[in-house]
Amino acid sequence: MMRCWPILIAACLLTSVTIEERSFTVDVKNRQFLKDGKPFQYASGSIHYVRVPYQYWRDRLMKMKAANLNTVQTYVMWNFHEQEDGVFDFTGQADIENFISITNELGLNLIVRAGPYVCAEWEFGGLPWFLANSNITVRTSDPEYMFYVRRWYKQLLPKLKPHLYANGGNIISIQVENEYGSYYQCDNYYLQQLHQIFKEALGDDIVFFTVDPPTSLKCGTTDSMLATVDFGPKIVTNEIMSLYFDLQNLYGTGGPRVNSEFYSGWMTHWGMLSYFHTNIDNFIGKLDFLLSLKASVNTYMFEGGTSFGYWSGANSFIAGTTVYDVTSYDYSAPMTESGDITQYFYTKFSEIVGARLKNFNLTVPANTTKTAYASNLKTEFVGRVFDVMDTIKISTISSEKAINMEKLGCGYGFILYETVSPNNYAKDSEICFTANSIRDSASIFVKKSSNTKFIGTIFNNRMFHSCIQLSDDIAKSDAMYFLVQNQGRINFGNQLNDQRKGIVGDVVINKRDELIGWKNTVLDISKIFNNLTASVSLNSNDSGFFTARCIINCSFGNDTFIKPNNFKRGFIWLNGRNLGRYWPGQGPQITLYIPKYYLKPNPEVNTFVIFELEPVDLSMTSISFFKEPIWN
Repeated sequence: MMRCWPILIAACLLTSVTIEERSFTVDVKNRQFLKDGKPFQYASGSIHYVRVPYQYWRDRLMKMKAANLNTVQTYVMWNFHEQEDGVFDFTGQADIENFISITNELGLNLIVRAGPYVCAEWEFGGLPWFLANSNITVRTSDPEYMFYVRRWYKQLLPKLKPHLYANGGNIISIQVENEYGSYYQCDNYYLQQLHQIFKEALGDDIVFFTVDPPTSLKCGTTDSMLATVDFGPKIVTNEIMSLYFDLQNLYGTGGPRVNSEFYSGWMTHWGMLSYFHTNIDNFIGKLDFLLSLKASVNTYMFEGGTSFGYWSGANSFIAGTTVYDVTSYDYSAPMTESGDITQYFYTKFSEIVGARLKNFNLTVPANTTKTAYASNLKTEFVGRVFDVMDTIKISTISSEKAINMEKLGCGYGFILYETVSPNNYAKDSEICFTANSIRDSASIFVKKSSNTKFIGTIFNNRMFHSCIQLSDDIAKSDAMYFLVQNQGRINFGNQLNDQRKGIVGDVVINKRDELIGWKNTVLDISKIFNNLTASVSLNSNDSGFFTARCIINCSFGNDTFIKPNNFKRGFIWLNGRNLGRYWPGQGPQITLYIPKYYLKPNPEVNTFVIFELEPVDLSMTSISFFKEPIWN
């Protein structure tokens, strides 16, 4: 027993010294990072843990390490962890500490972009929906906004602290806010408050930094944080990139050359002709130049993943239109949405990074197996929204004017508004929403006798009235229904403080008769799984709920992609899990990704629910599965 003591004491002393000497700092004079006192350059890649099934985190991170990266970067989406006011979740898909631990086990450094705002083509830029239902001015020093921010960070930051590099973990730096220099407020006191919150919770042994486009640095940082830049390879020369780093050094503390978002691709919106195609050789050439400057570079994205459920965001433009992000966040990155390596891009990337950083890692793990399980699997019609209200309704509130979604206590999905026609109206009469008052689309129905007829769909316009003509006469007191969908709050731009959803203004007929006396019903579409009995429609074409069931003929399923055949616009659920939005008529995304972990193995039955918002031919609808995604 006594002979073991010297060994134990020596081990304890060694561990103590090692932890005390761990440091990650900025050498301003020599424009470099120092890791444990030695010059350090990172090659990083972005992966968002909320967009990749947690069962696949290790697989994706191993492939990133095999690409010779020494660091990974991730966003923290506040609204994913606080989906209801004051209710926080850090389990399962939201278990950020599990994600951090895996990166550490694999020997990867980690950069955490902790918000509170993150953009990321994510719903509301990561802000919780309930912030939209008040007079709060987000992304400012507004005391009410800061109350929620402080409450959030009291939950998050203690979970990060044990994982800081100085504390024996692998987090080498933390971003404060995101691209704040591009925001119209320019509230420096806000940034100072955020920095102070982080320092009080985490201490000074961590590099805090900001990220901005090179032309927006003035309002994006403070003198006490490292300013970094973001730009892509598409239209910049080597000389311009060097100039960007010179601009970067004029702001914040000054220091290392850092591109925190070197774009491997770009976002895709519904209605684009195709998804973004990267000029890979141009990207690789520019990346090689950046690394030759001893710049630390993060490739955004290295794997994009998927915005499952209602999590995809939107962007607004001057012309009064809002464009909505597709469900896939493939981003044309070196790894696909489903985690596969793209042979040419991934290989060239690995070669350049390995050569520049002298950092050669593992053999590349194999891609996951994909299976096309069935073709034209017939779907059954379950019923229209009105037929299943008892199943999917959460609550109904009556009011003189329509009530917006957030005031009804709902953050995402759908609200059903019901009113009655105030007069008789002839065919071709117009129903209009005042400018920017339908957020974001409304499927309109009129009930005549025992049948409810679909009139059409109206989409929001921020600058002009949105109108639709009646296809039939309406009698006084006919019931009118407006099924309103939140298609995603914007994730970037100056309209972040105007993101209430549902009906937020007046609805008029023939520009004179305002519709009043509303029933506002909150819906939980996922509850339809409690009642999937097939029914017979009075119409050959109808909208509403459809279902299909299948058994996967293997001990455990493989990944796949689902295509809704002869459907138009809506969402698909699998075994109660929302796979995201489909909209093939707009494109360019046609299929939705299904990870194998969402499937039930043989002999269990997999149940699909399709919520279709437009009338479709009931005799023609089906679903098919593919080994690869389809884009038009």
